[in-house]
Amino acid sequence: GTDDATIYGQTWSLQFIDGIGAIDSKATLYVQEDGKVTGRAPCNRYFASASVKGTGITIGKPGATMMACEQKLMTQESAFFDALEKVASFKVENGRLVLKAADGHELLRFAASA
Repeated sequence: GTDDATIYGQTWSLQFIDGIGAIDSKATLYVQEDGKVTGRAPCNRYFASASVKGTGITIGKPGATMMACEQKLMTQESAFFDALEKVASFKVENGRLVLKAADGHELLRFAASA
């Protein structure tokens, strides 16, 4: 639809990971309406399941391909996966997606890919 406040059907580019800070990587997140999550982590491709209710979202433990990458990317990837599992809600606003923990702090921030 034309509602830009939806999490679905949009490739989101990862920009910030809690505990790591701003990152410049090719990492992405894509949420399908059937509850599948796919994308590219800082190193590997990954997949997970998600449950979305209103602005609430929970994401299951991600599975990933097992390529080795440079240490910096592996550290980012580990933090990214840890953060995904803590996600409790989301907000889409002005072409940005923020995933938040149950206590409301920002875990992950994304920008809509062109």
